[in-house]
Amino acid sequence: MNPWFIWKGKNSLADFGLWINKLPRRVRAEERHEEIEIPGRAGSLLMLEGDDVYSSYTAEMTVIARNTINVDRVVEWLRGSSDLVLSTDIDKARPARIVGEVAFERVGNNLQQATIPFVCQPFRKRRDQLQDRLTFTENGTIRNPGDVASKPKVSITRSGNINVTIGGSTMSFTGVTGTIVVDCEAEIVTKNGEIWTGSYTGDFWKIPVGSSAFERNNTSTIVIDPNWGWL
Repeated sequence: MNPWFIWKGKNSLADFGLWINKLPRRVRAEERHEEIEIPGRAGSLLMLEGDDVYSSYTAEMTVIARNTINVDRVVEWLRGSSDLVLSTDIDKARPARIVGEVAFERVGNNLQQATIPFVCQPFRKRRDQLQDRLTFTENGTIRNPGDVASKPKVSITRSGNINVTIGGSTMSFTGVTGTIVVDCEAEIVTKNGEIWTGSYTGDFWKIPVGSSAFERNNTSTIVIDPNWGWL
């Protein structure tokens, strides 16, 4: 089967007739760190910036187009930000952006070639994230199938006060009415798209790899979009 990739919802082979001459390397992102030389100490000391803090990386792909293909249309498509899906890893998506040049050059009588530089975020995510959505109406267990701790988006439907424990961390909310959304990546709490005016305490949740407990102290409905991540 000819390899392909999906960018902005369009398939490189089916929608544009592009052939892939070179797929990106399989890259594990680099941990952000500082290397410190200490006088009198052999080697060096590595100071990590934090847990699960990784750098973005560039994944290059080479494509070939026949002269009959509208290259201007292809170049217009290969810009901006999107999720990158590869035919070799079809259930995962890489959040990415194309910031470098995409230049086609003739490599034969009827062929043109270009290298596409995708700047990828360090974590791959599930292509269909809705399949990971969790709904709790009672206490239970959460299992993180990824290989990094995740920062979920949590919707809480409740009238009154509530304490919620996820992955060993507890957040307490006062004066909840209707549904509020806790975005642990952005570290904000909203209601109807606006910053929630109620009060809360505790650290925003991170769901560790493996199994951990989910608990809340009263009747409520909790919906978790876990944002599982893979290196």
